[in-house]
Amino acid sequence: MSAPLVSGEQMIAGAQVGSMIYSRFKTGTRGEWQTGLLVRESKEFVQNLGPAPVIQLHAGAIEHSRVLLVALIAKIAGELYETWFNYYQTNGAAHFQDFQRQAEIALIFFTPERARIIAVRNGLADFFQDAERRARERAPWAMHDFDVARELTYAEYPEVQNLWAHLAAKK
Repeated sequence: MSAPLVSGEQMIAGAQVGSMIYSRFKTGTRGEWQTGLLVRESKEFVQNLGPAPVIQLHAGAIEHSRVLLVALIAKIAGELYETWFNYYQTNGAAHFQDFQRQAEIALIFFTPERARIIAVRNGLADFFQDAERRARERAPWAMHDFDVARELTYAEYPEVQNLWAHLAAKK
């Protein structure tokens, strides 16, 4: 018997404060799949967000060799959180397709338990459609190749603020 898979909620609950990942889950009465952003933060931070916090999302595609990295950075009440989409991971295309069709993106905050959900308008649909097209034009890459490409990107943009500025400038 194989070990059970770890859910996105289990991963983020055990993650370091300041972490963000993406995960698929079913919503609504029809049980439709969507991809949301899971954010691990302190109880104080989440409590101090207020009723309508300022949230900005920037996404960008970065090419390294044959890999297309897709970075998404959320700026929430002045704090930056990053996550990286890999089209060729298991079910990777589903995340790209979710972001193309969803009207909203849910940000689910954990402290480490689920503490709050905030939905923002999805302004990334066209970006994810283009990124999917660009990824499909390439031969599939291995996870190792993705990790190497991301490390090269970290060398180029050593702080998340640098990457945020790069992605914001490309909008």
